[in-house]
Amino acid sequence: MKKIVCFFMIFAMLFSFCGCKDDEGFVGGSFDDIGVYNPDALFKDPDSEDSDTDSGNSKVNYNANSGTQTGNSQSSSSEGDDSVKTIDYNFRYLANTYSKLTKDKKLTVGFLGGSVTEGTGASSPERDSWARLICNNLRNDFDATVVEKRMSIGGTSSFLAAFRYEYDFGSTKADQPDLLFIEFAINDYYDEYTYDQVVRNSESLVKKALSLNPKMDIVYVLTFDNNTKNSDYDQLRAHKDVAQKYGFLCINLRDILGPVADFKNDYSDNVHPNTNGYKVYAKEIYRKISACMPSLSDGIANPQVKNTAVPATAMSNYYKNMKFITSDKMKFTGNGWKYENEKFSWTQKGRFGGVVKASTKGAEMNFEFTGDTFAILYNRENGKGSISVQIDGGEVQTLNASTGNQNPKTHEFKVSGSGKHTVKITLNTNAEFQIGAIMYN
Repeated sequence: MKKIVCFFMIFAMLFSFCGCKDDEGFVGGSFDDIGVYNPDALFKDPDSEDSDTDSGNSKVNYNANSGTQTGNSQSSSSEGDDSVKTIDYNFRYLANTYSKLTKDKKLTVGFLGGSVTEGTGASSPERDSWARLICNNLRNDFDATVVEKRMSIGGTSSFLAAFRYEYDFGSTKADQPDLLFIEFAINDYYDEYTYDQVVRNSESLVKKALSLNPKMDIVYVLTFDNNTKNSDYDQLRAHKDVAQKYGFLCINLRDILGPVADFKNDYSDNVHPNTNGYKVYAKEIYRKISACMPSLSDGIANPQVKNTAVPATAMSNYYKNMKFITSDKMKFTGNGWKYENEKFSWTQKGRFGGVVKASTKGAEMNFEFTGDTFAILYNRENGKGSISVQIDGGEVQTLNASTGNQNPKTHEFKVSGSGKHTVKITLNTNAEFQIGAIMYN
């Protein structure tokens, strides 16, 4: 019987990574010249002679309450002898996922991240992203229907993810994924969020997700670029700490692959893997989630699926009443701003119902919100305009949309206290400014 230990990362740096193709259908990367990590050495073939499994009949006992398999491992010296095997699966991470795959034979998987989760850099992001490869393997290994809800947006942060979660995944339990992957560390690094800000964003996101499906399994995936491959940067640590606090599975690809990453051969640029690189990512992610679930050949376990135990004390002053108002639902007065039912941002494919835009200097928009936080989702692109924002007639805050890479971006404006506030947005130039949504809490 296969023996898998869920927590194997302490051994990861002892092995060198060798490119190979195995029965999981993934092709390994070209990290062998550095000689640090060999994932294949961590998992023995259960049919091989030197595997630590027994031949003959076996019995498998599972403790449904604790979610761990029980029994004593025994060697069978005579044919037909029964033995009880021990495999330490940690069902506290993926009990719901395993139950859906083996009992219901249907699993809904959600993906919420940036361009690395979208698959940017692969020859076919739709086909070759790590998200698609993970789902393909779950289908094949468990002979189950796997429904994909891929809601990642390139260039965006965990702040936007927290506010848009309900818009993208729905407001009822039936709409929710059974398993949710979250990947925002590297984008939060690019957007220069502080450790505390990321903790607040990340905790707000998982609080919202669990409020809609308390049994949801959540997996954090932490990625890196060529500059952060040897560093647990602040934004990565923040997501990791939230995952640890809430007891979620956290797959730190920076730890596993960063020190040996071959950016010349396995990446399309300084952050995005190429087609082969995404196979490497998918293989490592799948190994980690597989290590927390028995395969069908081990016999069907019966873990108890419970609501996620939310910590009694929050890590942050998380957002409790997040509102995400798309452009087609915005209500405002003024002149020069108008709603258009067109694609917002080159990455969005019309996702948020259109755009509110202005292109004449002095165009003014006025509206109200209630809360202590206010932000907008806007289209950043060369040649776009700038705006001035005043809240309650106070300090003039400016935002230039023509700087930086072309991407949808969020910007949070300073708000003085909680309660009802008035907002005035004025276009400063004759260059167009596009708003995809407003957010407040």
